[in-house]
Amino acid sequence: MVFSGILLYGAVIMASCLILQRSRGNGQRGPKIPTAGILPVFMAAQAMLIPTTLVNFGLPVRGLRDWLAPASEANLFMHLTLIAGFCALFSYLFYHPRVMSRFRSNLPETEASSAGPSLGSAALASCVFLCLLPIIDTLSWNLQFNPLGLKLVIITAIVLDILHEARAVMTHGPLVTAWEIHRMYALHPALALLKKEGIHAFARASTHRRLLYFFGPHIPVEIRVKPDDARRARTILEEAFGDQTKKCTRSGTS
Repeated sequence: MVFSGILLYGAVIMASCLILQRSRGNGQRGPKIPTAGILPVFMAAQAMLIPTTLVNFGLPVRGLRDWLAPASEANLFMHLTLIAGFCALFSYLFYHPRVMSRFRSNLPETEASSAGPSLGSAALASCVFLCLLPIIDTLSWNLQFNPLGLKLVIITAIVLDILHEARAVMTHGPLVTAWEIHRMYALHPALALLKKEGIHAFARASTHRRLLYFFGPHIPVEIRVKPDDARRARTILEEAFGDQTKKCTRSGTS
């Protein structure tokens, strides 16, 4: 039983690493997987509580609440359906084609010709990944383990960001923050522009941040460069994006 639980948690960590590494903000073009972050999982879980809440208010939906009892097949089916629906909705919201097209116009010609995966394929992959989490949690309950699927995904993202930043510092030395980005679709155009100008840039917290999107306003993606390149990097990004992304006003942030 313990060995099965360890294998299950290990599978979650490995899958998270593969998905998050494959679509890392530092180089991946196009929508970042998961395109809706982890919001569909939270939203679906809250929606599943609606029947119980309505019963508590005295409304005659006790049958619906009992039909959606925890650990039942109906509960899992409805949970997966809600996750898929929210994933499609938020993916379109966070990567609206018209907005993506406007930011792609800022890319160098060689980068713009290869825009990466389409929104549809990226959203589908995101949906499959997110739907696996409640299935894994159900298996965890059956094995008498705490359901840690979502927590393991978040922890994995944070650890990956720490490792990536350590590698960047060891390779390029001390870095400072030149710009802050909250819109994930703006990340690759920003990095591509700096690369075109010969400026090495590293995106801090890009893995963790794309799990949250606009529900994580206090965790910006920081574009970090060498101190000597900071002023030039700010000028390039400000000219390209203006107020479409958030400029870092902290000069020489370490």
